[in-house]
Amino acid sequence: MSSSSEDSVNLEEVQNLLTYLINPRSEDDHYHGADLYKHIRIVQARLRPAVSVTFRMKIPQDYSNRVNNMHGGAQAMIFDNLSSVAICLWAMSAAPQDSPLRDIWVNSGVSRTLNVSYVRPAPVESEVDIENVVVNVGKRLALVRGEMRHPENGKVLATFEHHKAALKGWPKAQL
Repeated sequence: MSSSSEDSVNLEEVQNLLTYLINPRSEDDHYHGADLYKHIRIVQARLRPAVSVTFRMKIPQDYSNRVNNMHGGAQAMIFDNLSSVAICLWAMSAAPQDSPLRDIWVNSGVSRTLNVSYVRPAPVESEVDIENVVVNVGKRLALVRGEMRHPENGKVLATFEHHKAALKGWPKAQL
């Protein structure tokens, strides 16, 4: 990916990555959370000091709980999917060109743990910012941390820590 400066990432190229994620590659290519990408836009993406991507979204009614706030499960799904985009961005932009880690992490790996702390309610139809910071990427394990904030007052609504594991290829699931 090209960058407009040493630190920034071309947001159009990150949007192209999101467009790729939105559009199924086949009729059978449907997955939980795919509709999320229709509700978000990229606010900022940086390569240094660490790869970070901030998204903004208006919380749709479909993500609500009974008291008209965002459901905690919806928040976890958002963190899971968007932190994976941050890992893909790292693989495409920040990993050394000749590193085998690029090929290993371009598919973002799979979740090992996803820890979410809910701090304040996020009302349906309000806007939120979701920041993802790639803390570390290794041969087999990666860590992304971030938070969901109110974009106008900066109040933290939730925080997360997502540990990922790399897979070589994408084997079919087996029991």
